[in-house]
Amino acid sequence: MDTFACASVGIEMSFTGKITHASCPENGISPASLMGKLLEKIDELNAKGKSKLCLITVIGADMGSHSYGVAAGYGQLRVTVRAKTDEDLEESVKELTGFAREESAAEKLEYAEKFLDPFPATVNDPACARHILNSCHAELLEKPMRWSEDFGTFLQHKRGAFFGIGSGEECPGLHTEKYEYPDELLRFTALAFLGIVTSDEVR
Repeated sequence: MDTFACASVGIEMSFTGKITHASCPENGISPASLMGKLLEKIDELNAKGKSKLCLITVIGADMGSHSYGVAAGYGQLRVTVRAKTDEDLEESVKELTGFAREESAAEKLEYAEKFLDPFPATVNDPACARHILNSCHAELLEKPMRWSEDFGTFLQHKRGAFFGIGSGEECPGLHTEKYEYPDELLRFTALAFLGIVTSDEVR
């Protein structure tokens, strides 16, 4: 009854080198090699963090232009990092960005990073979680949800607990193009909240 949903943060990593004519790549500074190393580093960190539910997901990557006569001199890699705890998230971010910074310097690339959409872990208060479990006849998750939730910020300041209403294994996943909220869940959601607010267990 601790972490319900993971902590996460988006990272935009930019690498600026020097463009040159495609016939003379040795005269430029390309981010291609570094971006390849970073993708391999992400695979390494994912394997290392699997047991702790630490995950780095590549969201997008851009490099160079559509001009076939110009060698790439700029690249950007966008990732989301998530973990069960805020501490594990911080460690993963530090290891990834530290690698990017060091390798950029070694390859004479200008490095810049931007952090986006930070979410702390959604950590339930034990007493509030027990109240929900008892009043709703709920079940504990075997593992935290991998997605993140801004409710985690509220739980850093106030006692509370976050819970989910299952939509079934056949329901398309959240953020997929075929997902649509099942309206039939409204009744079960209302009954769950009614049970929570009318129970005398936690006052």
